[in-house]
Amino acid sequence: MSSLEMGSYPFDSTLHSSDGEIEEKISTAYGPVKVSIYGERSRHPIVTFHDIGLDSENNFQNFFQFGTAMDLSEKFCIYNINAPGQEIDSKPLPDNFVYPSMDGLAQIVASVVDHYGFKSFVGFGVGAGANVMIRYALNHQKKLDALILVNACITRTGWIEWGYQKVNIAYLQNKGMTSFTVDYLMWHHFGKNIEQCNPDIVRQYRTYFQNHPNPRNLAVYMETFLNRNDVVLRDSSSTSPYLMNIPVLQLVGSRSAFVEDTVEVNTKINPAKSEWVKVTDSCGLVLDDKPEIVTEAVLLFLQGLGYFATLNVRKVISSLNAARSQMSTSLLKGVRDPPCYSITELDHEASIKMDISLNFLKIQPLTNWMDYILNRQRLFDLLENPEGNESAIIQLADQFMEQALAFEKEVAQMQKKTFDEEDIVYMRYKINNLWLCALACFAASDWDLQLLVKSSNVIRIRTLMGRLLKCSLAATFDENSADQDIFSVVCQLDSSSLSSKNVFAVWLFSRWILVVDTNGRFPAPVAKPTVSNPANQVDQNLVQAEKLLLAIAELRKLMPEAVRLLDLIVNLPVDAVEVPLKECFYVNNAATLDVIRSPLLPNLTAGFSILPVLPLRVKTLYDLMVAHFASRHFTRCRQLLPMVVADAESLNTVLRNLRKLVHIESNDLEGYKLALNIGGGVHIDTTFSGAAAHHEGAKSTVSLAALGAACPANLHVTALRQGLCVSKRLIAKMENNSFRAEFLEAIVKELSKSVTSSKCDKQVRARLLTSLYFLCALSPKFSDAVLRHSMLKEASKWRILATQGSISMPPLPSNQSMQGKDFGWN
Repeated sequence: MSSLEMGSYPFDSTLHSSDGEIEEKISTAYGPVKVSIYGERSRHPIVTFHDIGLDSENNFQNFFQFGTAMDLSEKFCIYNINAPGQEIDSKPLPDNFVYPSMDGLAQIVASVVDHYGFKSFVGFGVGAGANVMIRYALNHQKKLDALILVNACITRTGWIEWGYQKVNIAYLQNKGMTSFTVDYLMWHHFGKNIEQCNPDIVRQYRTYFQNHPNPRNLAVYMETFLNRNDVVLRDSSSTSPYLMNIPVLQLVGSRSAFVEDTVEVNTKINPAKSEWVKVTDSCGLVLDDKPEIVTEAVLLFLQGLGYFATLNVRKVISSLNAARSQMSTSLLKGVRDPPCYSITELDHEASIKMDISLNFLKIQPLTNWMDYILNRQRLFDLLENPEGNESAIIQLADQFMEQALAFEKEVAQMQKKTFDEEDIVYMRYKINNLWLCALACFAASDWDLQLLVKSSNVIRIRTLMGRLLKCSLAATFDENSADQDIFSVVCQLDSSSLSSKNVFAVWLFSRWILVVDTNGRFPAPVAKPTVSNPANQVDQNLVQAEKLLLAIAELRKLMPEAVRLLDLIVNLPVDAVEVPLKECFYVNNAATLDVIRSPLLPNLTAGFSILPVLPLRVKTLYDLMVAHFASRHFTRCRQLLPMVVADAESLNTVLRNLRKLVHIESNDLEGYKLALNIGGGVHIDTTFSGAAAHHEGAKSTVSLAALGAACPANLHVTALRQGLCVSKRLIAKMENNSFRAEFLEAIVKELSKSVTSSKCDKQVRARLLTSLYFLCALSPKFSDAVLRHSMLKEASKWRILATQGSISMPPLPSNQSMQGKDFGWN
């Protein structure tokens, strides 16, 4: 009779007491690896792979002692694979040793499986080991009966984890185990709210990590896990999109740091063959923290695959819980590292919950903020050569902003918990440092507002704009004014407060408000969960989406004042505007106490470019015209657009490093002119953007004067082919039967030319089909003509366009804060 049946728990015993424990060295392409074997080899194999910071014995032995002493060990033999150099008694790896990648570790699993000649087995992986097992499964699905994964992750490293890992690896290689690395490993294994975890387990794991015997060996395993790439589990182009079709059981603790990663895995595998279990009130070390719940889930999962057909799982778990509840304190003193478990009686129905939340896909960034904070010269070198790196620089600025906001939340918590003033001062110093780095990146991108809006969100940009305004208008603000106060003060400025030295920040802020308002008129669909959430737990991604919507709504209230400020700037009596250079925001690397205590401020006299006032006025008028157009104030648009066209040539005289700041796309300007029925040609040089060669459809220009009453149908089609808007005149001409037939023949001819797979032809087809859809919506006669046309090769697709177009389109929303009254196409 087993010890569990006798009512005792075998903490001090090991599995090899009955079946024998054997350690073998298996030769692989990356050298010999240690495999620990528990159980009779004639039984079906379970092959495991461990997480970073632990070896296979520390990761799995306590769990298999608990769950398999009687049941799993009667059916299975356990093969624990150690990654090279990770076993506790391993010697330091040679300096020239090439450590395997994640795919290389999967090849080690394949070598072990081939060595023992397994026909099939059950895979079991934790953390990094789960990633290894998934990679093996993709290439050897016939070898696997099932996969059991704990804290699985298939995406590449997120930038926060990437930064921490970089520092950890450097410490491990040069200094050995440090408290910083210990804290990271505790977070990796225990997850969030570590103070809620079992204190015995926390204490003993911390002691284990502090005395880790092979920090340099651990560093190379962590580096391999850091450099992992995405694992593709789903192919949307295939008729069978799931690339892994084996049964999968996923387990994760509710406080684990990898809950969202496991959800991401769950969305990419076949739901008919997968189970996802989130263990309530458990840390990331779910095998140690809640072994009875994991055992129950594993036994039920394997029972569903045909194992343990006659086993009463409920009875087994009840006996295990009873055995644990009878343990004495003296037994706990004999626990080996890693420790065993606290005694907790849980209600069965509440022990396992399914909790699905939306997941933002983590991507490895092109650059990482921590690398540039630790090595400031590297940041300066990047910003000195921004050509071709603009997107990477703006992404780096977004990382600086995100980290600064996270630190600001941390400071708020430190103040509530009455931390020492020196700690709070140093945190504020780091926050100011990050904001100045973000502003330097923004300046290095030539203040490309469009790229910043595309790469970041309104909450971060709002704070960045507040910092820039406070620096530029320092005399206007109190030292402790908040961001909300900054905007209210700026909106009350008059022309006497503006000069060539400070107007740039106000101009940039006002233009950004116009962009927020225009984009806010056509918001993206509200994020919603796609699966049930019976526990009704808070979804942080939905909370973040709600915060963004509220921020946009608040910023749009500033639209009237932004328009007023831009009107002031257009009429400001100055000849030029000073645009700060990136050098204004460079920070001294010194970190002495007096430097830290003094506020970090930019030096706006360090360098600036001169922007003539005429191009600035042209760009301002254009932005105002776009905002009025989005608000359907067409009378005001017709007043502004001729002023833009009249002086648009001045944009070509701007210094090369400022052209992005005032750039206007020629195609966009032509489109507005056509939509508003305003003639006049203009040429804007766009060679600075790197687009030296344009596609064929953009080489020729269409004379707007030619689009008069005598304009033939094929010229209208050519205009649509270039991406110009559908004009009111073209819609009116659709009432003419002969013109309608001629136009239809011309557009069919154009579509027949665009049948190749080149990107240019795809763009042309998209423009023409979009114009057709718009015409079908506004002209019922044209819609009927499309339906009756018999020469179309894509008849079904066109019929769908025409049928949908027969439904009246809803009117665009109007902006009540703007005072225009023209809402028609007069």
